[in-house]
Amino acid sequence: ADEIFVKFSDGRELEAKLVGNDPEVDIAILKIQSKETFKPVEFGNSDNISVGQWAIAFGNPLGLNDTMTVGIVSAKGRSSLGIEKIENFIQTDAAINQGNSGGPLVDISGKVIGINTAIYSPSGGSIGIGFAIPANLAVNIKDSIIRTGKVERAFLGTELQDLNPQLVKQFNLTTSNGVLITNVTEGSPAEKAGLRSGDVITQLNNSNVNSASQLVAQIASLRVGSNISLTYVRDGKTYKADTVLTKKAETAVSQASFSGLSLKTLTKQELQKYGYPANMTGLIVTGVVSNSEAAKIGIQPGMIIRSINRVPVNTVEDFKKVYDSVQKGANMLILITTPNGSQYITLNK
Repeated sequence: ADEIFVKFSDGRELEAKLVGNDPEVDIAILKIQSKETFKPVEFGNSDNISVGQWAIAFGNPLGLNDTMTVGIVSAKGRSSLGIEKIENFIQTDAAINQGNSGGPLVDISGKVIGINTAIYSPSGGSIGIGFAIPANLAVNIKDSIIRTGKVERAFLGTELQDLNPQLVKQFNLTTSNGVLITNVTEGSPAEKAGLRSGDVITQLNNSNVNSASQLVAQIASLRVGSNISLTYVRDGKTYKADTVLTKKAETAVSQASFSGLSLKTLTKQELQKYGYPANMTGLIVTGVVSNSEAAKIGIQPGMIIRSINRVPVNTVEDFKKVYDSVQKGANMLILITTPNGSQYITLNK
């Protein structure tokens, strides 16, 4: 967006600025540009919700401002849906339609337990299967962005695989509940807890673990520095271990900003999402700051930058190396590609 406005129920519109966002969860933090004091809604503890309790959704479905719909919590911990990279959704049958995204899902006392984000629907309208981001995950992201300007994701340090009947048999397990560890990062909280490849994590903080994506989302909803307890199975015996989640060490830069342009290493998922050929190379544009040099020349998220000053780029480091060598105020020659074709443009530093 070039400009962002927040509209109130009394018809007022106030300008807002983007403080930060988390593309992996699809949450953005906005700050209203006003000296006026506002009374915010209160967040509840989404870990304490129960299936069957009341769920009330608010939003602007199909442009109908201030719409309220009522239902129940249909399920918790929905994952592996292919909606977002990190998924641990609350499912509800409260009617959610196009335009409800970003609106709150609240409990019977008005506390926010989730943020409406998506629906399953063959028609595009509500059929009683809606999803909301849990409040605890949203609050963790909010606090991190406001505090540091970015998302600091809690890190356990395991590579995980879902169990299947064959793996259950090979590892002599009595149940398919849990996720299999395939690798443990050196020096990580998982290694310090004594976990190793071949262990099966069955519980996190006494809550059952049923899939790899669920455990990833549960870890993401916790703060850096959180103490956790893990239950795991090794060689048919059950063990418990405690550890402290850390911030993931930054190795290679995978995303950075230049002249108002946010760039990220290109992935297969993004090639499919935007309709590019599988052999396309370059960096994907993930964001453009309003009124920046990049915005003024029409660069938009989803475009691919293939070279800078005729030097091909496949990593953020490639781009940064050339970018840093250009003097402030000088023009850079950028080769940019969209699903409709490629063109050279000049970007002022």
